[in-house]
Amino acid sequence: MKKTLHTELHYFLHYFLKSTFLIFVILLVGSSSFAQSDIQVNATNLKLVNTFKINQRGTRGPLSADPNALYSNVTTYSELNYFGGGSTMDIDGNTITKLVADSLALIGDLPFSIGQFSFAIANDNVVTVSARPRLRFYANDGVNGGPGTFITGYSFDAITYDANSTAVYTGTVPPFTITTRGFWAGITFDDNKGTTGITAAQLDKLGMGIFDPIDVGSSTDGFFQTDVAGSFLVNDPAGATYIFPDPPPTNFGWEFVSSIPLPVTLTDFQVQRSGITNTVSWKTSQELNSSYFLIQRSNDGSNFTEIGRVKAAGKSATIKNYSFADAAPKKGINYYRIKMVDLDNSGRFSDIKNIRNEGLLIFSLYPNPVKGNLVLEWNSESAGKAVVIITDLSGHIIYNKESEIITGNNKVVVDVSKFAKGIYNLKVKSGDDKYSQTFNKL
Repeated sequence: MKKTLHTELHYFLHYFLKSTFLIFVILLVGSSSFAQSDIQVNATNLKLVNTFKINQRGTRGPLSADPNALYSNVTTYSELNYFGGGSTMDIDGNTITKLVADSLALIGDLPFSIGQFSFAIANDNVVTVSARPRLRFYANDGVNGGPGTFITGYSFDAITYDANSTAVYTGTVPPFTITTRGFWAGITFDDNKGTTGITAAQLDKLGMGIFDPIDVGSSTDGFFQTDVAGSFLVNDPAGATYIFPDPPPTNFGWEFVSSIPLPVTLTDFQVQRSGITNTVSWKTSQELNSSYFLIQRSNDGSNFTEIGRVKAAGKSATIKNYSFADAAPKKGINYYRIKMVDLDNSGRFSDIKNIRNEGLLIFSLYPNPVKGNLVLEWNSESAGKAVVIITDLSGHIIYNKESEIITGNNKVVVDVSKFAKGIYNLKVKSGDDKYSQTFNKL
């Protein structure tokens, strides 16, 4: 009886321990499936391309958007740096900061293949420090559009950062794919298990430099930050989205470059208002198998309709200038974008520009050239005041007068008979609306 009981107890303990071990392994494997490992990148894949002192706000260049950029915001330095802080020990024995991420939207057609990206790091320490940057990218399918599904992550070799400076680095990596137009790009810093010599307090003074305006693509004015350092090691990292304390637009410095050369490189996309006409203009620095440009307009920034087409050069390696006049914009804010269509009917969209059409609508300025009275006639959508300012070509004000205006047709007559002969600039201001035109005094 004792032998039988002993034998049964032996087998019970054997299978209990074996089962417990298996359950532990299953739990360990299961839990590790949520942890996302980084791709290790050495120093030869990272290049320092620009540096700024923290007090050099508004400094531009010498960077410009890469011709194959899907998003670019590393041209003009804003100096409003953000430091995430919150250093703590993670599961790997690193002292690591919280993840801070920016929501970005790429231009072009899905999916995106990216083989190069640039990022800006700010060091608010009064001394030179060394730390390892860890970059992580997420789809925007998380809670309330926040970081959700993990895309990929990179841990670069430790970098030495100059005191009180912001630096832009470009990393070249094996191409990775992004299947959503919008995604989150984040960064954190660690001491590589204590080998870099940086303290927790110094880590907390590393952050991202902020650059504006955005040159390619678009971004919201908010950022995401994890609640606990290291919690970005999972899908749907725990944290919240915040709005920058300084007036927007405020966005972190990032650039993402397509690993596939784009058939059309669009530059200098602008929308300008002249009277009741909005002129959409753009340039291309190169074209390959381009067919035409499709111009679209929207009043809500989401639902676009076609308003015109402009034939493309087809093949070009020089600067080409294009424009389209929208003679019938809608009242309020008008949003514009351009679709670059190739010969195979594939295409990609530009970023979105907008302009407001309200208030002052100039219909005519006559006669031009003029000897005596210059007549201005316009239709206003609201009553108020209008200021007419005339300057010479050197900028000196020759005439400055405010007038009451009514809803509907307005007419102002300016006697310019005593003006010297030459070219003058005329500006009409009514609230936030402006109109300008040159005239010739005989």
